[in-house]
Amino acid sequence: MIEGKPCGLILNHAYSLIDIIEFKDRADPKGNLTINLLRLRNPWGKSEWKGAWSDNSEERKLYKQEIDDYINSLPPDE
Repeated sequence: MIEGKPCGLILNHAYSLIDIIEFKDRADPKGNLTINLLRLRNPWGKSEWKGAWSDNSEERKLYKQEIDDYINSLPPDE
């Protein structure tokens, strides 16, 4: 839970860190900041992240091109 709302993560559950995604923050006027996202694997596959950067979040919509570029760069089995 984050601020009393379900977030999709399960307490006392192990997640695997698969990758770190990094790209420029377009909101930074000087272009010096980067955004770093962790790519996690849920071995149980019974829930999904519901917070910032989730599938339908505003962050995901704003940086759609960067995330799509990353996804398209993955090998076919990822």
